[in-house]
Amino acid sequence: MKPLRRAVLQLEAIAALITIIVVIGAFTAGMLGLARSSHDLIARQQATLAAEAVLNDIRNGATAAPESLKKSFQHLEIQIERTPASGDFAGFDRATVQVDAFTHGRKSASVRLSGLVQQEAVR
Repeated sequence: MKPLRRAVLQLEAIAALITIIVVIGAFTAGMLGLARSSHDLIARQQATLAAEAVLNDIRNGATAAPESLKKSFQHLEIQIERTPASGDFAGFDRATVQVDAFTHGRKSASVRLSGLVQQEAVR
């Protein structure tokens, strides 16, 4: 085999190998990005469902203690705020539930839901 032809074949083999490596790298980067967005979507769904569950508990008159919320909803931080409503909604409270979801040690979703609930009876 002539030296020039051999050099051209070697260059073609190297170029093909580099092309395969680039394609595999791009595929891997795409899959990792898809996995991350999937985890973020799942975290947002978990946060939304947790916020709805806590707000429904408040609407039913059962405000959970922070310790029981931590046990029930792991990997989620839940804050509950109640403020008296005014105007046409006097006699009600505005309950706001904020849920922060974490995946892989970073905050990936935050959901805030509000609703009107009956005022708590003063005891």
